[in-house]
Amino acid sequence: MIIPNRIHVSITKARMVREAKGRVLSCKRSLAKGSRTSSGSSTRLGNQSATQRLINNLLGQSSTTAAAQLAENRAKQVVYNRMETAAGRTARSAENLLKTGENSIFGQQDEAQIKKEAVAEIKNFVNNYNLLLGHLNSSGENTDTAYSKKLSAYVTGGARVLEKIGITAGDSGVLSLDEKKLKEAELADIRAVFHGEDSFAEKVRKQAEDIRNMAEEKIADLEKSSYYRSTNYTRYGTSVTGYDTGSYHLKA
Repeated sequence: MIIPNRIHVSITKARMVREAKGRVLSCKRSLAKGSRTSSGSSTRLGNQSATQRLINNLLGQSSTTAAAQLAENRAKQVVYNRMETAAGRTARSAENLLKTGENSIFGQQDEAQIKKEAVAEIKNFVNNYNLLLGHLNSSGENTDTAYSKKLSAYVTGGARVLEKIGITAGDSGVLSLDEKKLKEAELADIRAVFHGEDSFAEKVRKQAEDIRNMAEEKIADLEKSSYYRSTNYTRYGTSVTGYDTGSYHLKA
Protein backbone atom coordinates (compact mmCIF):
# COMPACT_ATOMS: atom_id res chain seq x y z
CA MET A 1 0.00 0.00 0.00
CA ILE A 2 1.32 3.46 -0.91
CA ILE A 3 1.13 6.07 1.92
CA PRO A 4 0.87 9.71 0.90
CA ASN A 5 4.05 11.72 1.58
CA ARG A 6 2.38 14.07 4.11
CA ILE A 7 1.19 11.18 6.31
CA HIS A 8 4.50 9.40 6.00
CA VAL A 9 6.37 12.49 7.13
CA SER A 10 4.06 12.90 10.14
CA ILE A 11 4.59 9.28 11.22
CA THR A 12 8.33 9.60 10.81
CA LYS A 13 8.45 12.77 12.90
CA ALA A 14 6.36 11.18 15.66
CA ARG A 15 8.67 8.16 15.78
CA MET A 16 11.74 10.35 15.95
CA VAL A 17 10.23 12.39 18.80
CA ARG A 18 9.45 9.19 20.77
CA GLU A 19 12.98 7.90 20.25
CA ALA A 20 14.46 11.22 21.32
CA LYS A 21 12.33 11.28 24.45
CA GLY A 22 13.37 7.72 25.19
CA ARG A 23 17.03 8.57 24.88
CA VAL A 24 16.61 11.62 27.13
CA LEU A 25 14.81 9.54 29.77
CA SER A 26 17.41 6.81 29.57
CA CYS A 27 20.16 9.38 29.96
CA LYS A 28 18.46 10.90 33.01
CA ARG A 29 18.10 7.48 34.61
CA SER A 30 21.76 6.71 33.99
CA LEU A 31 22.82 10.02 35.47
CA ALA A 32 20.63 9.47 38.56
CA LYS A 33 22.01 5.97 39.03
CA GLY A 34 25.56 7.19 38.61
CA SER A 35 24.98 9.91 41.15
CA ARG A 36 23.65 7.42 43.70
CA THR A 37 26.54 5.06 43.03
CA SER A 38 29.06 7.85 43.35
CA SER A 39 27.48 9.05 46.57
CA GLY A 40 27.41 5.51 48.01
CA SER A 41 31.01 4.90 47.01
CA SER A 42 32.06 8.17 48.58
CA THR A 43 30.27 7.26 51.79
CA ARG A 44 31.86 3.82 51.84
CA LEU A 45 35.27 5.30 51.20
CA GLY A 46 34.69 7.77 54.01
CA ASN A 47 33.57 5.00 56.34
CA GLN A 48 36.44 2.80 55.28
CA SER A 49 38.87 5.61 55.95
CA ALA A 50 37.41 6.18 59.43
CA THR A 51 37.51 2.45 60.15
CA GLN A 52 41.09 2.23 59.02
CA ARG A 53 42.00 5.15 61.21
CA LEU A 54 40.37 3.39 64.18
CA ILE A 55 42.24 0.16 63.43
CA ASN A 56 45.52 2.02 63.09
CA ASN A 57 44.86 3.75 66.40
CA LEU A 58 44.09 0.46 68.12
CA LEU A 59 47.21 -1.11 66.66
CA GLY A 60 49.22 1.82 67.94
CA GLN A 61 47.72 1.38 71.40
CA SER A 62 48.48 -2.35 71.25
CA SER A 63 52.08 -1.59 70.34
CA THR A 64 52.41 0.84 73.23
CA THR A 65 50.84 -1.64 75.66
CA ALA A 66 53.11 -4.45 74.46
CA ALA A 67 56.20 -2.29 74.82
CA ALA A 68 55.22 -1.27 78.35
CA GLN A 69 54.58 -4.88 79.34
CA LEU A 70 57.89 -6.01 77.87
CA ALA A 71 59.70 -3.31 79.84
CA GLU A 72 57.89 -4.32 83.02
CA ASN A 73 58.73 -7.99 82.43
CA ARG A 74 62.37 -7.13 81.92
CA ALA A 75 62.51 -5.14 85.16
CA LYS A 76 60.93 -8.05 87.05
CA GLN A 77 63.36 -10.51 85.47
CA VAL A 78 66.27 -8.43 86.74
CA VAL A 79 64.84 -8.51 90.28
CA TYR A 80 64.18 -12.26 90.21
CA ASN A 81 67.57 -13.10 88.72
CA ARG A 82 69.23 -11.15 91.51
CA MET A 83 66.91 -12.78 94.03
CA GLU A 84 67.78 -16.23 92.69
CA THR A 85 71.50 -15.47 92.95
CA ALA A 86 71.23 -14.11 96.51
CA ALA A 87 69.07 -17.07 97.61
CA GLY A 88 71.61 -19.53 96.18
CA ARG A 89 74.50 -17.80 97.92
CA THR A 90 72.63 -17.64 101.23
CA ALA A 91 71.82 -21.34 101.02
CA ARG A 92 75.46 -22.21 100.22
CA SER A 93 76.78 -20.14 103.14
CA ALA A 94 74.36 -21.91 105.47
CA GLU A 95 75.34 -25.31 104.03
CA ASN A 96 79.04 -24.62 104.62
CA LEU A 97 78.30 -23.89 108.27
CA LEU A 98 75.98 -26.89 108.63
CA LYS A 99 78.33 -29.48 107.11
CA THR A 100 79.59 -32.28 109.27
CA GLY A 101 82.70 -34.46 109.07
CA GLU A 102 86.42 -33.94 109.40
CA ASN A 103 86.66 -31.51 106.49
CA SER A 104 83.77 -29.34 107.67
CA ILE A 105 84.22 -26.06 109.54
CA PHE A 106 82.98 -27.40 112.86
CA GLY A 107 84.49 -30.87 112.35
CA GLN A 108 88.06 -29.68 112.85
CA GLN A 109 90.07 -30.21 116.03
CA ASP A 110 91.73 -26.80 116.23
CA GLU A 111 89.26 -24.42 117.87
CA ALA A 112 91.15 -21.34 116.73
CA GLN A 113 90.88 -22.51 113.13
CA ILE A 114 87.21 -23.33 113.59
CA LYS A 115 86.58 -19.83 114.92
CA LYS A 116 88.54 -18.22 112.07
CA GLU A 117 86.67 -20.11 109.30
CA ALA A 118 83.31 -19.78 111.03
CA VAL A 119 83.67 -16.01 111.36
CA ALA A 120 84.57 -15.67 107.65
CA GLU A 121 81.59 -17.78 106.55
CA ILE A 122 79.17 -16.06 108.92
CA LYS A 123 80.17 -12.70 107.41
CA ASN A 124 79.31 -14.12 103.96
CA PHE A 125 76.04 -15.49 105.32
CA VAL A 126 74.96 -12.13 106.78
CA ASN A 127 75.84 -10.23 103.59
CA ASN A 128 73.97 -12.68 101.36
CA TYR A 129 70.99 -12.80 103.74
CA ASN A 130 70.68 -9.00 103.62
CA LEU A 131 70.87 -8.97 99.81
CA LEU A 132 68.17 -11.64 99.63
CA LEU A 133 65.94 -9.77 102.05
CA GLY A 134 66.37 -6.56 100.05
CA HIS A 135 65.33 -8.23 96.78
CA LEU A 136 62.30 -9.83 98.44
CA ASN A 137 61.18 -6.47 99.82
CA SER A 138 61.78 -4.60 96.55
CA SER A 139 59.70 -6.87 94.31
CA GLY A 140 56.35 -5.83 95.80
CA GLU A 141 54.85 -9.30 95.18
CA ASN A 142 52.73 -10.85 97.92
CA THR A 143 54.59 -14.17 97.74
CA ASP A 144 57.95 -12.44 98.18
CA THR A 145 56.64 -10.40 101.09
CA ALA A 146 55.51 -13.64 102.75
CA TYR A 147 59.01 -15.12 102.38
CA SER A 148 60.51 -11.95 103.83
CA LYS A 149 58.22 -12.20 106.86
CA LYS A 150 59.23 -15.84 107.43
CA LEU A 151 62.92 -14.94 107.42
CA SER A 152 62.29 -12.04 109.80
CA ALA A 153 60.33 -14.39 112.06
CA TYR A 154 63.36 -16.70 112.31
CA VAL A 155 65.50 -13.73 113.32
CA THR A 156 62.96 -12.62 115.91
CA GLY A 157 62.64 -16.14 117.30
CA GLY A 158 66.40 -16.51 117.66
CA ALA A 159 67.11 -12.92 118.68
CA ARG A 160 68.60 -13.83 122.07
CA VAL A 161 71.13 -16.38 120.82
CA LEU A 162 71.94 -14.27 117.75
CA GLU A 163 72.70 -11.26 119.93
CA LYS A 164 75.07 -13.33 122.06
CA ILE A 165 77.34 -13.80 119.06
CA GLY A 166 77.04 -10.21 117.78
CA ILE A 167 74.16 -10.44 115.29
CA THR A 168 71.20 -8.05 115.60
CA ALA A 169 68.37 -6.97 113.30
CA GLY A 170 67.14 -3.48 112.47
CA ASP A 171 63.52 -2.40 111.97
CA SER A 172 63.62 -3.47 108.31
CA GLY A 173 64.94 -6.93 109.27
CA VAL A 174 68.43 -6.27 107.91
CA LEU A 175 71.11 -8.00 109.98
CA SER A 176 74.07 -6.21 111.53
CA LEU A 177 77.21 -8.06 112.56
CA ASP A 178 79.56 -7.02 115.34
CA GLU A 179 82.64 -8.89 114.15
CA LYS A 180 84.58 -8.22 117.36
CA LYS A 181 81.80 -9.67 119.49
CA LEU A 182 81.53 -12.68 117.16
CA LYS A 183 85.24 -13.43 117.48
CA GLU A 184 84.99 -13.20 121.25
CA ALA A 185 81.83 -15.36 121.48
CA GLU A 186 81.87 -18.87 122.90
CA LEU A 187 82.23 -21.54 120.23
CA ALA A 188 79.26 -23.41 121.74
CA ASP A 189 77.06 -20.33 121.19
CA ILE A 190 78.17 -20.04 117.57
CA ARG A 191 77.41 -23.74 117.04
CA ALA A 192 73.95 -23.28 118.53
CA VAL A 193 73.09 -20.70 115.86
CA PHE A 194 74.84 -22.10 112.80
CA HIS A 195 75.22 -25.85 113.32
CA GLY A 196 72.49 -28.43 113.82
CA GLU A 197 69.19 -29.64 112.34
CA ASP A 198 67.02 -27.13 114.21
CA SER A 199 69.46 -24.22 114.09
CA PHE A 200 68.84 -20.74 112.70
CA ALA A 201 71.14 -21.56 109.77
CA GLU A 202 69.13 -24.66 108.81
CA LYS A 203 65.82 -22.79 108.88
CA VAL A 204 67.21 -20.04 106.66
CA ARG A 205 68.82 -22.58 104.31
CA LYS A 206 65.50 -24.33 103.67
CA GLN A 207 63.75 -21.03 103.11
CA ALA A 208 66.49 -19.82 100.76
CA GLU A 209 66.16 -22.99 98.68
CA ASP A 210 62.41 -22.44 98.38
CA ILE A 211 62.98 -18.82 97.35
CA ARG A 212 65.53 -19.84 94.72
CA ASN A 213 63.11 -22.36 93.20
CA MET A 214 60.32 -19.78 93.23
CA ALA A 215 62.54 -17.19 91.54
CA GLU A 216 63.52 -19.68 88.81
CA GLU A 217 59.84 -20.35 88.08
CA LYS A 218 59.08 -16.63 87.97
CA ILE A 219 61.91 -16.04 85.51
CA ALA A 220 60.65 -18.82 83.23
CA ASP A 221 57.09 -17.42 83.31
CA LEU A 222 58.30 -13.90 82.55
CA GLU A 223 60.40 -15.13 79.63
CA LYS A 224 57.38 -16.93 78.17
CA SER A 225 55.24 -13.83 78.59
CA SER A 226 57.90 -11.64 76.97
CA TYR A 227 58.23 -14.03 74.04
CA TYR A 228 54.47 -14.04 73.48
CA ARG A 229 54.20 -10.27 73.67
CA SER A 230 57.25 -9.74 71.48
CA THR A 231 55.70 -11.96 68.81
CA ASN A 232 52.49 -9.92 68.85
CA TYR A 233 54.34 -6.65 69.05
CA THR A 234 56.49 -7.25 65.99
CA ARG A 235 53.41 -8.32 64.07
CA TYR A 236 52.67 -4.60 63.77
CA GLY A 237 56.10 -3.88 62.38
CA THR A 238 57.36 -2.13 65.48
CA SER A 239 60.90 -2.70 66.74
CA VAL A 240 61.39 -4.38 70.09
CA THR A 241 65.05 -3.42 70.38
CA GLY A 242 65.92 -3.09 74.03
CA TYR A 243 63.19 -5.51 75.10
CA ASP A 244 64.68 -8.74 73.95
CA THR A 245 63.50 -11.87 75.68
CA GLY A 246 66.81 -13.40 76.62
CA SER A 247 67.81 -14.17 80.17
CA TYR A 248 68.95 -11.36 82.40
CA HIS A 249 71.18 -13.29 84.79
CA LEU A 250 72.60 -10.36 86.68
CA LYS A 251 74.51 -10.87 89.87
CA ALA A 252 73.09 -9.80 93.21
